Order: sequence, then C-alpha cells, then structure tokens
Amino acid sequence: MSDKGKPTRRFLGVSIALTLVALFAAACGGSNDTAGTTTAATDSQVVAECQKTLDTAKQPLQFTPPGPAIDASKLKGKKVTFVSLAQAVPTIADAATKTVEAGKAAGIDVSVYDGKGDVSRFQQGISGAVAQKQDAIILLGIPTDVTQGALQKASDAGIPVVSELNNEPDAGAPGQGAGANIFATTAPSYVEVGGWLACQAIVATNGKANVVIFGSKELKPSAKEVEGIRAQLAKCTGCTVSENSTPVAKWQTDLAGLAQSEVRKNPDANYLLPLYDGMGIFVTAGVQQSGSGDKVKVASFNATPAALDLVKNGSIFTADPGQPPGWLAWGGLDQAMRGMLKVEPGDPKIPMRFFDKANLQGVDTSDQDALFGSDYKDGFLKLWGLQ
Repeated sequence: MSDKGKPTRRFLGVSIALTLVALFAAACGGSNDTAGTTTAATDSQVVAECQKTLDTAKQPLQFTPPGPAIDASKLKGKKVTFVSLAQAVPTIADAATKTVEAGKAAGIDVSVYDGKGDVSRFQQGISGAVAQKQDAIILLGIPTDVTQGALQKASDAGIPVVSELNNEPDAGAPGQGAGANIFATTAPSYVEVGGWLACQAIVATNGKANVVIFGSKELKPSAKEVEGIRAQLAKCTGCTVSENSTPVAKWQTDLAGLAQSEVRKNPDANYLLPLYDGMGIFVTAGVQQSGSGDKVKVASFNATPAALDLVKNGSIFTADPGQPPGWLAWGGLDQAMRGMLKVEPGDPKIPMRFFDKANLQGVDTSDQDALFGSDYKDGFLKLWGLQ
C-alpha cells in the first residue's frame, strides 16, 4: 500500500470518491454533554480495563480461520467481478490488486470494474457482471442502498455478492450487516475501534477525558464508530464528549480551523477524536497552530502511512489503529468462494491492530507486512486446501 510522498493527495482522493457516494448517516448533534454517570465500576477500574484492552490490541496479528476449510479446487476457472468505488484512490486500487493476487493463487479469474465514484457506474458494474454470468461479485465501498435494483438482478441470478468496508460486520444480520441481496460482509468493527479510541483518551487522561469527536455524517460507517466512542466514554464518570461534522470535501480547508475553534470554545478539551486519519492530519495541524499541543492530543483510525508517521515521530497525534488491506482482500475472496460453493459465509469481521509511538519504532509505515504481518496468505491457502 505504498503511496509514500503523496499522503495528503491520497486522503483527498478517498475523500472525493466517498463524497460522490452521497451517503448521509444519522449521527448525534454537536452539543456538549456528559458521557454518562450510571456505572457500577469506578473510573480507576475503567482506566485499568481500557489499558488492558489497548495492550491486547497492540499485539501482532495472528491468523484465525474465518470459517471451516473449503476446497478451492472445485472453483478453478470461476470468474469474479470486483466492483471498485474508485481506482483513482491508491488504497482502493491496492485492495483490487491484492484481490486479483488472491484469485490467481486460488485459480479464480478476478476482473476489476472501476466505479469511478459514480452511482450509475456502480449499478452498471453489478448489472454487467450479471449479464456476463460471473460466478460472484465483490463490492468495495459500494453503497448497497443506491444499488438495490442491480443487486436484485444478481440475487435473482443466484450470484453471491460480498460487501467490503461499507457496514458494521454483524454475522447474524441479513448480508452480515450489509442488508438484502448480499451474501456476506468483510469489514473491521467500527464500533470496536471507536471503543479503542475512547480508551486511548481515558487512559491518557486517567479517566478525565474531555473529548471532541470530529465526524463526517455522509460516511455511513462513521455512525457506528461514534457509537463505540460514546459507549466507552459512558462508562467513565469523569469523561465528557461533544461532536461536530465536516463534509468530506471540506476536510482540507476547514478541519484545521475547526480544531482551533473547538480548543478555544472548550478550554478543558484534552482529546480530539477525528473518525478517519485523513481528518486527523488536518486536526493535528490545527492543534499545533493553536499552541495547545502540550495538553490537547489526537487519536484516529485507518493506519495509513502519513498518519502513522505523525504518530511515530510526534507527540500530538498519539494513536492510529487500522485494518490490514491485504487481509481484507483475501478475506473478501474467501467469502465469495464460500458463496460459490453454497456454504455458510465465514466470520465477517477482519482483525485490526492498535498503533502508537511505542509499537511503531523501527517500523516502515508504508510496509503492510511490517505493520500487520503476512501469515494471512499462508493461512488462507491452507484453509483453501492449496498448501
């Protein structure tokens, strides 16, 4: 996933592509309110529990099979269409490449369709795969609520569809959280990572976290991340939380100023939690410009190289957990294979790892294998009966 030297442009590419999707998820308003006081545990217990959670989350990832072993030899020569949100975004293009790589290892032909951030093209990509009698379809970042007509065609044709990174993974829900006409989901738990970010603030402030969440309401998974943050902070009687929202297209122009404004408006604020590390870069700049870096810290999510470098080298941006893109790609193909074999889908949740300054020392932040490990490849090959 190397985009070294062009991190800001990379985040803007993701922002522009996601803005074109035009999804608006319900989120809480910007009022400053207490996170909650009804809890049996003392704040010191909450701090200790959070520290334990983070210590575990920092450990290197170990491959765990998402489901029972399957026989990939039965799928040799099958065809899968990968519908990409926008291939102009390097991280998305990288996921597409790694899905093709996984397909070659399994003897499956994966073709990539570029949605170019356009809803009509998303629909065309799905409908085209149906017309071409593809054996499975994988959607990366494609909103299912605006593509239901095309998805119904796939369902009617008996073609399993896998949704990646578009919803909270829920094994017991329709489409594992993606809804009707979807066979399976592959995604990190946004609720869980929200809890991690809240724990970072709770531990660092010894249970006195005064948090400001920086969100973007049009990004559907963000509501679940907010849910996780608020749920964790609600366990802490000494914690408070407020929230704001910035349209994705205005991250570069507005977030630094908004961070300064929030710090001035709330002089007791000590942790800013932007939901995506593309936001975190600009929020960190705002904290620096405000001169509040000695008492106001930042933590975010996605583990992209530019943000991880700030965590590794600085003192304001303190943590940036994320999910392994390669693992996501191979896991998505595993789900598609299970659909083609007409067996139950596997575990929809892919693992994440928590990164802070301590476990980033000596690590090349642009090297996915150095961050997350590479044993998932051997793990999947063994699971598929290919090793």
